[in-house]
Amino acid sequence: GTRRRAREREADKRKRARGREKKTQRTMGCCVSTPEFYHPDLLAVLQCQGKHVFTSWRITPLLKTHAPSPLYMRARDPDWSRNSPVAIELVDILNGALKDMGGWPICETIRCWSAIRFPVGSAPPKMVEAFKKVCQQVNEAKLFNMGLQCRAGMYKIERRSDLPPGNEFCVLVEKRDDEKLRNVEALDTLEYSSSLKFLAMGPCPPRDQRDHHAAVTTWSPPANWMARVQ
Repeated sequence: GTRRRAREREADKRKRARGREKKTQRTMGCCVSTPEFYHPDLLAVLQCQGKHVFTSWRITPLLKTHAPSPLYMRARDPDWSRNSPVAIELVDILNGALKDMGGWPICETIRCWSAIRFPVGSAPPKMVEAFKKVCQQVNEAKLFNMGLQCRAGMYKIERRSDLPPGNEFCVLVEKRDDEKLRNVEALDTLEYSSSLKFLAMGPCPPRDQRDHHAAVTTWSPPANWMARVQ
């Protein structure tokens, strides 16, 4: 009777409320945009990441963005990243090259009257150029023959919807595509270098910020590093 209809109306009201809540969550999730370099033939993304005081190349999970297409919400080939001997070898090659370059740059400075040292937070432009050469060498020696390619560059990635995309140093592993090898999604090195000149340090930045900026912009690899890679 009347009580039954009232219970049904209440249940229907709760159901509609849950539907609105889920729709709101999906809408809010779409605020994080998908990186331009995401596409169905992307196999892996590698980044230089710090662990304790040691920085090295690692295969990173693809970003779990809330893009409209489900293509961008899962890794294209997670088995390739975890189990492929080629993936393991590529990580070893990149870390070997990083070691031959002297390792990830370290900033030595003074903060609060104490001497400190820490890995720089931005990739030096000359390091980006050096790893482009490493990727070219790996492509010609191995990956092209397997129908694959890798390419290094600075890519804009939005980590949070309330912050602008940041420039992040990545090596992409993909199925071979001569058009994508032109690296149209990556920042040009000159563009990236220019962006470093205008970091928001204020009119009188403290010494540690000045030293960090200098460590990033003036770094260069040893003269014979490429011979060691070969």
